[in-house]
Amino acid sequence: LLKTTTYNVNALIPETPWIDSIKPDAPQMEIKKDDSKNLLVANWKSNGQKESFRWIFYWKIGDKWSVAVLPIGQNNAEVPTNLGIKRFAVVSVDRLGNISEPTFKDVK
Repeated sequence: LLKTTTYNVNALIPETPWIDSIKPDAPQMEIKKDDSKNLLVANWKSNGQKESFRWIFYWKIGDKWSVAVLPIGQNNAEVPTNLGIKRFAVVSVDRLGNISEPTFKDVK
């Protein structure tokens, strides 16, 4: 029951700077349009030595940002072009909750 009600979305642990405060490097990201499927495809990857544990993926529609916490094995997101997305961002999170600087990409 808890899995389907209270704990039904991914979450992050708080940072634990007393164990390790070294942030992961900002990931690399590229945005492509797939006109045949009317999709924007965001692809990203780690950009450093420190291992990532989760990704935080953001997208901006108008003035509002939305967010998704994704597992490390998911390195892309597809969103319909008709949503009016203006900007994407992604950060890397390590196992101790340290968050990288964001990588931003504007939709052209």
